[in-house]
Amino acid sequence: MKKPATETAHVLMTDWVRYSPLSIEEKTALDHELKEAVLGCPAVARQDPEDCLKLDSGDGVSLVFFGEPTDAIEAAEYLHGRIREHAKAKLRIGLNTGLVTRREDANAKTNVTGPGIEWAQRAMACADGTQIVMTDYFAVNLRAFAAWRDRVADLGEQRTKHDEPFRLFALRHPVETGSEMQKLAIVYRRKAQPDDYVVDLLEKGLPEFGYRVFIDRHLSIGVEWAQAIEREIRGADAIVVVLSERAAASEMVLFELQTAIDQYQQTGNPKILPIRVGSDEPINGDVGAILNPFHFALWTGPGDDRALLVAIHDALTQPVPMVNLPRLERVGGAMPPDSPFYVVRPTDDEFVNALLEKDSIVLVKGARQIGKTSLMARALRRASESGSRVVWTDLQAFGRSQIQTDQDLYLAFAAEFVDQLGLQGDPFEKWRPMFGANTNFERFLSSVVFAQVESPIIWAIDEVDRLFTMPYSGDFFGMVRSWHNRRAARAEETWSRFSVALAYATEAHLFISDLNQSPFNVGTRLDLADFGPTQIEDLNNRYGRPLASESDVTKFIQTVGGQPYLCRRGFDEMVRNNISLTELVDSSAHEEGPFGDHLRRLLVALSGDPLMLEEVRKFLGGAVLSSEEVFFRLRSGGLISGSHRGDARLRCGIYGEYLRLHLLS
Repeated sequence: MKKPATETAHVLMTDWVRYSPLSIEEKTALDHELKEAVLGCPAVARQDPEDCLKLDSGDGVSLVFFGEPTDAIEAAEYLHGRIREHAKAKLRIGLNTGLVTRREDANAKTNVTGPGIEWAQRAMACADGTQIVMTDYFAVNLRAFAAWRDRVADLGEQRTKHDEPFRLFALRHPVETGSEMQKLAIVYRRKAQPDDYVVDLLEKGLPEFGYRVFIDRHLSIGVEWAQAIEREIRGADAIVVVLSERAAASEMVLFELQTAIDQYQQTGNPKILPIRVGSDEPINGDVGAILNPFHFALWTGPGDDRALLVAIHDALTQPVPMVNLPRLERVGGAMPPDSPFYVVRPTDDEFVNALLEKDSIVLVKGARQIGKTSLMARALRRASESGSRVVWTDLQAFGRSQIQTDQDLYLAFAAEFVDQLGLQGDPFEKWRPMFGANTNFERFLSSVVFAQVESPIIWAIDEVDRLFTMPYSGDFFGMVRSWHNRRAARAEETWSRFSVALAYATEAHLFISDLNQSPFNVGTRLDLADFGPTQIEDLNNRYGRPLASESDVTKFIQTVGGQPYLCRRGFDEMVRNNISLTELVDSSAHEEGPFGDHLRRLLVALSGDPLMLEEVRKFLGGAVLSSEEVFFRLRSGGLISGSHRGDARLRCGIYGEYLRLHLLS
């Protein structure tokens, strides 16, 4: 008997995702859809019958081409596009180039066996129906053709069910000539290495893939630059975040990320694509908290240049897996409760005592970046250790849809209570449309929370300013005030063990005119102040005394004031980078200096409000602020300090130097 000939073939194998659970009628319809697509495929139609075998493979169809690999990949693209457009299920497609042997099956029809078929099936098993995948054997052959060379993306090593390794590749979408280019904005830490190298790479390399790239370093710092930043981020299809150690601690990077997320919640764009630079060690802090849910690409050196560009393109065109994120304590954002650099102020003890005494309402007010969140976190841990049950709600983390209406807000609150207290029951189960949102929420607290928790309960709400401008704010804050009144009138009630702690920056009286409906004029009211000389001396000791004398401390305070973030940043720069106080002060208001990122963030925020921008311009020129409302807004934003508009002064020296340069020059 003559031995069958072995041939090289390009095998395209398909099957349906989640085919087995379908009904007979659904399976029949899908099989018909695939058969029609194969018959209508131009790459199949132009082949002689001997050069393209069509084989039934159970859940799908296999096509075996004995000509060029381009025939197989063209057929794969046609089937993928046709099925994706019309069918109600996803079609997995895997390709391989390998050896096959033709044989006659039991029905006297030609079939094939061999590793060419087997490895096509292994590749297909790794697909999910969203992209076309192939083995390295097929990819090598396909890359020999110029039209396909740059469309092959490496997905990394995979393993068969027998734990045998093999490399898998995917087909990227082509860049369409003449179509509108996708807009990418690069978010990065200025004047840092290797960040600048990666930014150069992205700026030069991404246009080759058909993208328009925005990088702010080509603009002069000023109001126009600040406005352009927000405009470009909000108008981008995606932002690419160059995430180095220094970028993770960057205020400007955090602001741009928050802007992108706010826009995404409104429109679904931009996508966020983080690039971890130098190391895949996890990132903590506010930037890390935002990016932890995302996949990231890793760049460790120039050897990763091409792979990085391909990974970004793949992430924008098809869901290609990257890796996952989380890092140690940095300056900026909330501090860990056990941080060795946390400085205790008198307000700390007052806040803790109010919680331990189970006050009905505890208020802590302070400007931006003054440490409210860190203070609350430490105090709540103390209260928890003393037996209270704690629910922490950070309104900054709530999406726009969660605060759109009072019902949306209260349902989100209820879910937090259930999750954090480990309660039984569905918070939506007893929600009745005929009742108002306030009544529904109070019924939930009484029937679910108080019924299952016998301990004192503290509900801490951070960034409560977000609710001041909402149309239902009066109802919400009136309800909180009513809990205080209820405790005073009927101390025996269950409500007597329920405390509410609110942290905010904006003056509440600007938004709540009815004093009888306001919780901000009752309970324990605390103002969190900037660091004084005592706290700065304490911090100096914690950092190993980089300020060697009283005159050094005075010079340091003249530069950064008592602004807690700037104080910690200044000490961190002196110790971490071994620079002197003189070097720190001389570079403090420079774009490339240690505070440049913070100052640019301040300018961007100010430029977004033309009224406040003009007020600050006049104030820098010597004018008095036009109203108490303007004074309170600028104070809550962290720009100025003082007790009233006639007493207004810039919060620290470098604010005046930097803003005069950019607003008065």
